[in-house]
Amino acid sequence: VRGADGFLWSSPLYHGSVSAQFKNAIDWLELLHADPEPYLHNRVVGLIVTAGGSQAFPAIEAMQAMVRALRGWTAPRVVPVNHASRALAVDAPDARTVEALRSLGAEVASAATRLRRG
Repeated sequence: VRGADGFLWSSPLYHGSVSAQFKNAIDWLELLHADPEPYLHNRVVGLIVTAGGSQAFPAIEAMQAMVRALRGWTAPRVVPVNHASRALAVDAPDARTVEALRSLGAEVASAATRLRRG
């Protein structure tokens, strides 16, 4: 994490929020509290949530709050992948979802470069 300028965070939706495993991973960022640039300072995070139905946004909102609490920046584009088993089907992924994921990755890379230049 210390060497990265940008991140893509992804979690499945669990009961209106992120999964426990995702939250536990984020809690380990506490180890960065004493760094010269603590936590996610001047780093950009792209957010992706998968959902079995059509309710991915509550988890995205939870992730946005985590990024802010850790002094990071969220990319303006977020990718809620509703009905994920269909949208990400191995044999026929949804083209709009694939393009949204590609665009998010490009946006995070671009923003990370700009933030690091100062």
